[in-house]
Order: sequence, then structure tokens, then C-alpha cells
Amino acid sequence: MMAKEALIHANHYQRQGFDYTQSGVILGITGMGQNLRSPSFRLEEYKWRKVLKGSNIDERTIENIVAEMKSRHLGWQKKTFPGGLPNFVTARIAHHFGLGGCSLAVDAACASSLGALKMAMSMLAENRCNMVLTGGIDLSNSPTTFLCFSKTPAFSPQNMIRPFDASADGTLIGEGIGMLVLKRLDDAKAA
Repeated sequence: MMAKEALIHANHYQRQGFDYTQSGVILGITGMGQNLRSPSFRLEEYKWRKVLKGSNIDERTIENIVAEMKSRHLGWQKKTFPGGLPNFVTARIAHHFGLGGCSLAVDAACASSLGALKMAMSMLAENRCNMVLTGGIDLSNSPTTFLCFSKTPAFSPQNMIRPFDASADGTLIGEGIGMLVLKRLDDAKAA
């Protein structure tokens, strides 16, 4: 949806006469692993059964507990694997919108979207693409993420981000998706 909105806003959604074979997708993507974690937990069923059987719980109760545990985790779906790998995300966007140029994901932690933006600008400057859908996706704020950042410790005690400031004391995290379409200035003016 976000990719479509960016293309519409840039007047490049299904635009007639535009060469999409030289258009690419470069996104900064972090935190996609949780899409694979939940279905993977369901594979732990044999461990749950072993623990429950070792606790002298009757078979019917074990079945009920295992069913309840499985219901707490997402089941495997057709989109689970592609949604869990950043390069699959960019490839699916490129395929869906017929963008035949580059398709890649950048993971530079907190700087992923800036890394993607820099790469997109380079692709345009080097005439490797005539248009690039770029931006960032971070969907990683799971309990595990908070635990990791808390135990490091990396969070700002003042809940304030001060990049490049001498008084910087940590980070904050958030989730979001943002995308924009980049073109060389002359091409953008001509559009």
C-alpha cells in the first residue's frame, strides 16, 4: 500500500509511456525476523509435549495445552517466508509494480533508510536507474527488541534523541514505514 501511495504521489502509478525497466526499489529494512519467529515457535510442539508428559499430566490435558500454545502463535501462510526476508519484500514490490531495475534491501540498523536513500541517489547519479522507490521499514519492536536495547543499555534515560550532540545519551526506537520516489531533477521536472 505504501509503495502504491508513493508511486501515485509521484505521478508514476501505471504511467503510460514510462520505461519501468530502469526503475528500481531500494529500501532500508530492519526487524523483519519476527515474521518468521512466531510460526517457528509452533515447531517447538515436541518440547512442550515432553515437558508436559514429564509432569505427569494426562494426555487429554496435554492436547488442550498444546492446542492453546499453538493458537498463541501465527500459523504458516503463503506470505510468511517472503514477508520475513527483506530482499523478498523489495523483490515483491518490484515485481508487483513492474519495476525492472535494481531490487535490494539495506540493513544498517538505525541508519537503514538513510543507507537506502544514499544508494538510490547513487543509482540515479550513475544512470543505472531512471527512478527509484526508496525509504525505510522497521517493524522490529517486539518484546525481545525492548529487552535487548534495555539490557545493552542503549535507551536514552531522558527519552530524548540527540544525534551528533555531546549530550547524547542513548536512543529511542519506533516502528514505521515511509517511501518516496526519486528521480534526477531534470527528469522530475519533465514529468
